[in-house]
Amino acid sequence: MLNKVWGKPDEEVRELADLEVSLKDFFAKHREVRQTTRKLHEDLRVHVLEQITEIEGLRQNAENGQKAIQLLETRLQELSARVQVLEAENESLKDFVKTSASQEHQARRELREKHARDLAELNEKLEKSQGDFVISKNKALEAEAEAIDKLLP
Repeated sequence: MLNKVWGKPDEEVRELADLEVSLKDFFAKHREVRQTTRKLHEDLRVHVLEQITEIEGLRQNAENGQKAIQLLETRLQELSARVQVLEAENESLKDFVKTSASQEHQARRELREKHARDLAELNEKLEKSQGDFVISKNKALEAEAEAIDKLLP
């Protein structure tokens, strides 16, 4: 009857031994799970830190890219303004060249006309001078001929 109430005497020892083995297995598994969990947490922490570093690098690259874009936009605006100034100067120079060419053409035409007038005047003076010379020479020859005629009986 005692066996029925209390069970067999070695059964309690066996149950305690089974319980002890079960507890050892449980704690061994628990320790293994905790170590695995700790390892996973450490791996996760390392991975998160790597991602944070990578994200920071990407953010820095994005900032540098934005700065470069702003710098290039500023440079483009400066160059566009310079191109506009150069185009205006080019138009001004084209107008100046047209005006200068027109003035040069006008001056050449006036110079040709003046040259033609001066040549005509010079020809007139030359003709008049030659005419006067011929007349004076003729008068001199006539006077000489008259002087010779007077000398001849």
